[in-house]
Amino acid sequence: MKSKVVVIILILPVMVLAQSYQQEIDFIPVTINGKQLKTPWNGGFNSLSISMADIDADGDYDLLLSGRDDGSLHFYRNDGNGASGDFVLVNTSISNLEFGQRDNRIAFEDIDFDGDLDLFVGENDGRIKYFRNDGNASQPDFMLVTTFFDSIDVGFVSAPTFGDLNDDGLNDLLIGTYREGIFYYTRNDSSTTEFTFVDTLRSETGQIHKPGIQFFVPSLADIDADGDLDLFASSNESHLAFFRNTGSDSVPQFTLENINFLIPPRYLAFMTPAFVDIDDDLDFDLFFGSNHGFVTFYRNDGTATTPNFVLVAEQIPLDYLDFGFSSAPTVVDIDDDGDNDLFVSTDEGEFHFFRNSGDSSNPQFEWITNQFKPNSKGSLNSPTWGDLDADGDFDLLLRLPSGQILHYRNNGTASEAVLDSIGILKDTLGIEIKGKQPGLADLDGDGDLDLLLSVTVQPNQLDVIMIYENFGDSDSAAFAARPDTLRDQNDELITASGMHFQLADLNRDGSLDIFIGTSGGSIWYYENVGSPTNPLFNFVTGLFAGVDTGNSAWALPFLADVDGDNDLDLFVGRLRTNGVHLPGVDPTWTMTTQWILDEDAQMFYFEVIVGEEE
Repeated sequence: MKSKVVVIILILPVMVLAQSYQQEIDFIPVTINGKQLKTPWNGGFNSLSISMADIDADGDYDLLLSGRDDGSLHFYRNDGNGASGDFVLVNTSISNLEFGQRDNRIAFEDIDFDGDLDLFVGENDGRIKYFRNDGNASQPDFMLVTTFFDSIDVGFVSAPTFGDLNDDGLNDLLIGTYREGIFYYTRNDSSTTEFTFVDTLRSETGQIHKPGIQFFVPSLADIDADGDLDLFASSNESHLAFFRNTGSDSVPQFTLENINFLIPPRYLAFMTPAFVDIDDDLDFDLFFGSNHGFVTFYRNDGTATTPNFVLVAEQIPLDYLDFGFSSAPTVVDIDDDGDNDLFVSTDEGEFHFFRNSGDSSNPQFEWITNQFKPNSKGSLNSPTWGDLDADGDFDLLLRLPSGQILHYRNNGTASEAVLDSIGILKDTLGIEIKGKQPGLADLDGDGDLDLLLSVTVQPNQLDVIMIYENFGDSDSAAFAARPDTLRDQNDELITASGMHFQLADLNRDGSLDIFIGTSGGSIWYYENVGSPTNPLFNFVTGLFAGVDTGNSAWALPFLADVDGDNDLDLFVGRLRTNGVHLPGVDPTWTMTTQWILDEDAQMFYFEVIVGEEE
């Protein structure tokens, strides 16, 4: 699955506050390639299911989608530019539907012959939900019919699709399953909505068709224009399988022709394919959702009988931020204009730079590049900024997949960065410094930045924070490892699974507190009850700001004042999703804050309302 950044704005005063959270999707403007995103912080999607259907009866195919754990139906209208992969967001929750959590695979079919499309949702429990369209062909209004398909239960995970397989004028039903294959049901007649199980799809020798190991998703299209429907099927693997229909009009027989009919870019798996003629050239083009939360578009540059799929867009623009599988945000004023800019590192080797073209209190992020500095594919790189040579600009540390730390010195100016690599970071003994995530902070109050580094220790595979004290002078760092790791005020090791940490002064007392994202998706908060020169960390909560990005989602927190109100906002990237932002607040104030959450390297934004003291 993907990871599929989160931003929260939060302030925790000493007193207990009443707090409520409301998601905001467009609070901070974001522009990419000259286009302002309508919903940049909607959170993106994790393992995306899509369907192409003319949901508004205007004669072209629109894009409908639902993400894993999202539970709602999103409608992107085709305003005539669908052939360029350009769709317009209309609604993020048609009919305010709530499918439930986990995987929801969607399909459309006019099951009751009333001229509008009804909605079917394959669920994680192996059942299928039917939502009847009680609106009309151009304005759908879906209503759950609870007794429909009660007799169909394929066990675990279901992925429905419809098509006339026996040439009786009625669309039959295929259901992809977890590992059991693809089930075939025929529709009995037009006067009822009953389906009869026929068989699991098999080869001519009786072998059950399986396009991969598990999580099978079927799709039907007459790809060779011979008058019958052929079968395409995906799985948890990164390929799309093609089964040609070699049977008759009334008795389908699917023959595996190419298990690797299409291999997408990067590792896009869990595909939900949809074949439609988007450009009106009388052949089928291909769209699919995947584990990265993208919608990918292939145009058929061949013919109706001999397809040739050409990649048009690995990720069509859908008005929200989504960086793929994983992302790690950092915020720093890289151009010295008084406001914070946004950087996002991904495990695909990208390092995105969003310049703040607004001001310190009204940020507006403009995407500049995805290669601010070369990243190494396969690692989030954990970018860390700090002035290591006291020249008034920010230098950069990047973690390599090997665990080594690459040091970039800023040889430009505070307003125009020029980052040059000066090699692998070493300690005062000349030994390479290796770990999972570097951090910079003045832990001992001596005016220079010390190095903190999370490392994994045996035998329990938990992460701890090593401290490298800076024994250099103001313009040249020299790090030496301390004999112990970071501990709390009770002299207990500060340790976590999947640790991603940051030090920041949350309560503005002049001492750095510590925040730890964990593999469980929560953020731990340790308050510094010591002093700037002698820190003592007291554990406060394991659910800071109420953030819970989900089990195995690996929260990656970063705190910075992004709106110039002198309190810390919180960004939370996610490994297999992303981001959060929150501002501090006085207990007598009422104020809004932000929470951006990235599913699969995506980004959410929630408004946090902090009320009066209770």
